[in-house]
Amino acid sequence: VIEPDNSEIKESLKLLRAAKSVEMLETGLNEYNAKKYNLALKVFNEAIANDSQNGYAYYYRGMTYEALGKNLDAVNDYKKSIEKSPEIYDAYYALAVNYEVLKKYPEAKKAYQKFLELAKDKNDEYVKYAKERVKKL
Repeated sequence: VIEPDNSEIKESLKLLRAAKSVEMLETGLNEYNAKKYNLALKVFNEAIANDSQNGYAYYYRGMTYEALGKNLDAVNDYKKSIEKSPEIYDAYYALAVNYEVLKKYPEAKKAYQKFLELAKDKNDEYVKYAKERVKKL
């Protein structure tokens, strides 16, 4: 407020927000892993409010919605995750799984195909499963 054009202050604030985001994501993941999904959801909502461009916050919130059986909300968050951070290719896999739950098979197939295109470890169990699903869909 005092020096709105000061680039050092702007950069410091940016770094502070990033550090806070990391801390929030870790807290949210701890709650998620403890199966405290409502608490995790609250933390991920705060993380998104803190930094709406953080694709990981959307990805983890999507995981939480999925755990709560809110698959449409999960789909929306996985899509936002991909939009904000395309390098989170696991979001395509999660998106595909949720599309299948919602019986949106063409969309699921496309998401699995995109996951396979981007997957780095070509032999892990998720890749094998995605390949099977693409054949069946």
